[in-house]
This record gives sequence, structure tokens and C-alpha cells, in this order.
Amino acid sequence: MAKKTTSRTATTAKSPMKTARGEQPAWVRVTIIVVAVAFIAISVPVVLLGAGGSGGGTNTTAAADAGLERIKAAQRVVDAQPDNLDAAIALGHAYYEYAVVLYQAGQQPGSVPYWLNAVIEYDKALAADPTNPVLLGNKAFALYYAGSSNVGPALVAFIDNPQSATQLPQQVETARQMLAEVQAQSPASSLEVTTAP
Repeated sequence: MAKKTTSRTATTAKSPMKTARGEQPAWVRVTIIVVAVAFIAISVPVVLLGAGGSGGGTNTTAAADAGLERIKAAQRVVDAQPDNLDAAIALGHAYYEYAVVLYQAGQQPGSVPYWLNAVIEYDKALAADPTNPVLLGNKAFALYYAGSSNVGPALVAFIDNPQSATQLPQQVETARQMLAEVQAQSPASSLEVTTAP
């Protein structure tokens, strides 16, 4: 018996962006890899900033240019695949990293929109993974450095998350210090939050 073969015809044509589950166009995979590598390459300054250290790039302009390129690349992936949470996380990290560069260069007011854009992307991912300690921590730190009035609950969410203490103990300690500072500077009624010991 002859084996029946089928081929895709015009009746089953797909759009350039519509692929089978789990498949992505090559350019999307390459862009995600580039964004991920860029994230890893500058994660040390980000961790130091979140851990209370101070960075100080020797070439702020080059870092800023690279940061803007990472944002653009990550945004292209999100635009092509708006339901891809990994792409949203990568875009959040790109915004966060760029905000760090601006903040460390003394451009705190200029960094605020990037901190807040990072929070928007992290919130998308946190809707699917609400206990992810990295996302909770990055969101809390971004709100802190942006000077947001929503920082207290975000810091508490990060501190109280059991995974945070085991995976990111130094960042949890920094978050506790930040929370104490925020509570001392704000009226008690606006930040009445408690944290687990």
C-alpha cells in the first residue's frame, strides 16, 4: 500500500508570524538570545545596584547606546509575539538595565520612565508567575529607584516571598533596608505594611 503524503497548500497557508506551538522564526530566536546574552553581560552591575553596591561605568555613553539597542531589539520581539512572556521579561530586563546605566551616571530623573517601563513588563510576567523572586525583586527595586509611591507593597511582596530569602538573601536584606527607609520618610498611614521575620 502506498503511503499517502500530504502537503500544505494555499488553504493552510500561515502568516509569517504564525508558527506551530513551540516554533519561532529564526530571527526571533536570535533576538532573544542576543537580549539574553546582553542581560547576562551586565547582570553584575544590576546585582550590585540591587545589593546596595555602587557601580561606575568607565564608558557611560557606550553603555547607554548598547542599552537602547537592547531595548529596541527586545521591543521588536514583544511586538512580534505579544503573548511571549519570556520576551516581556527580556524587555523588562532591558529597561531595567538601561535605567541602571542612567541612574549610575547621575541621571536619576531620566531613569524614571525606564524603571517604570520595566515594572510594566515585569507585571505581565508576574501575572503568570506571581512568586518569581527575580521578577518581584526587580519590580520592587525599580519602583524604589523611580521614587514610586507603590514601592512599599512591592518591597514587602519580595521580602515575604519564601523563594526570595533562599535564592536572593543579599537582595532581601537590601530590600529590608529600603523598606525601612521608605517607611521612615513616608506617613505611617500610607505604608502600613508588615513583613515576615
